[in-house]
Amino acid sequence: MTADNQQFLRAAAGRIELKGNLYLEHVEYCSVPAQVEKTHRFEVRVEGDKYYQTGMLDDIKLEEVWQRVK
Repeated sequence: MTADNQQFLRAAAGRIELKGNLYLEHVEYCSVPAQVEKTHRFEVRVEGDKYYQTGMLDDIKLEEVWQRVK
């Protein structure tokens, strides 16, 4: 969903792998058929209570920061 107009964008599921700081998402099911059987690669790291994930989803650059809630 988008924050401004509440439209559904996409949903996907599949298996994941973690190899050191490389996080791989293997898409097995998706509401966008062209995404099925794709693998998306991200670099991840943990610093203290924060988790960082960066990479590309097709032509979209993603940079995520998650913080643990105590």
